[in-house]
Amino acid sequence: MYIDRTRKILPNAFLFFVEKGTESEAASVTITVDALAKPDNTPTTNWPARPCTLELDIMREIEEDKVKCPAETGGWQMETDYDLVGVKLAFTDKTQSEHFERLLWVLPAKVTAAVAQIPFTGSPSIEGWLKIIERDRTGADIVYCDLYGQLTLKGGTKVDGKPTRPQFEFEVKLGTALNSWMAPE
Repeated sequence: MYIDRTRKILPNAFLFFVEKGTESEAASVTITVDALAKPDNTPTTNWPARPCTLELDIMREIEEDKVKCPAETGGWQMETDYDLVGVKLAFTDKTQSEHFERLLWVLPAKVTAAVAQIPFTGSPSIEGWLKIIERDRTGADIVYCDLYGQLTLKGGTKVDGKPTRPQFEFEVKLGTALNSWMAPE
């Protein structure tokens, strides 16, 4: 069924992230989240909400391959193929989060109150599922997108008496079978 997709552009998107290794629910059974096991949308608590997203930038890396091919009428003609070799999403949050602190200090485990950790001994990325939901001005969902990949902190942070606006980058693992984009009814 064709859907009229004409609408006003929205300034923000709602982002949710569930990391690899999390126990979650899918098809009424408990799963361990990974690239081949994605949580169900119900209950909504399966997908922890990220802080308010101020900006979202989708960057595609495309390689161009030019070759000479024989033409049907004789001779040769130049043809160009375009291959998608990478996708990264960059986004800025309004507030700090556990992900920000863990990635900034490269902690070996999730941040837990009153538990000391050795900084710069963990992973500089968090693997998992990123869900993007766009809504129109009436509150109706217009896009659902689930992507598997690596969440990293883009740059560092500067303490200068101004609010910190954490910037993240999410590198999509292309070819993940459960990656999906959908326009709901």
